[in-house]
This record gives sequence, structure tokens and C-alpha cells, in this order.
Amino acid sequence: MVRRIVFIQGLFFVRWGAPHAEGCDFVRQTFAEGKGEDRLYHIAVFSEDTPILDAGQRQAIVELIRDMLGSCSHVTAVVEARGASGAVLRSALSVARSLEARRCGLSIVDSLDRAVRWAPGPLPSAAELEPIFFEEPPLALQVA
Repeated sequence: MVRRIVFIQGLFFVRWGAPHAEGCDFVRQTFAEGKGEDRLYHIAVFSEDTPILDAGQRQAIVELIRDMLGSCSHVTAVVEARGASGAVLRSALSVARSLEARRCGLSIVDSLDRAVRWAPGPLPSAAELEPIFFEEPPLALQVA
């Protein structure tokens, strides 16, 4: 489930609940429709309550991340999930990173603070980012 998608000043932000193939397709389609000409910085947040991913979910995430690496200036995956679910997710993301080693534009971090620090260019102000990062409506698509 996708909880939030936002385009804002060079940033494409997605907050995930439980990743699945249909959600990955929705993110891919939304990105294609809204990206414009610029190469965006993509932050994908996998929330604390992300369940342990099955093989199909892992494959869908790997394919989505590989697609994003081809279209974004950099991709940072924020894995807030801990324990087994976080380990499985990090493993899947590591597979995507190894498959795309020639591009090497994927960072895997454990907090949004680190994702912001790794940005390849200037981002909107903290005041603009805070409601995007931390308020959670069921699903919101915003273009700022």
C-alpha cells in the first residue's frame, strides 16, 4: 500500500505501508505522469510497520527501484522497519543495488535525516518537508 506520493522541487517522495506489485505499478505510473524533464531525487520510505515481504513483494520492489535508478538522479531508501521485516527489506534493496552497480545511485539508510543529508542537490526547506515526511493521510498525491 502506498501511503503518500509527493512531487516537490526536485524531489519525488513515496511513503510505503506494505509494498506489493499493484502499489509499485501505481508509483511507476504516477512518476511517469508527473516527473517532467528533470531528473528527480527519489526518497522511498518503508515505515516501521512494514510486514515481512514475500518473494513477490521483494521482486516488485527490486524492479521498481531498478526503474527509478534509471530515471532519477539518486534513490534513497529509508528503512524504518526493524527486526526481520527490516532485514528482509534491506536484503531486497541490496539486490537492487548489486544489479545496478554500474549506476550505483542507491543509498539505503535508516532515517529521513540521513536521506536529506544525502540529497544530490538542494531540497525544499525543513518547514516545507516536515508535513510531507511526517503527516500521514491514507493516500495523498501532491504536486508542489
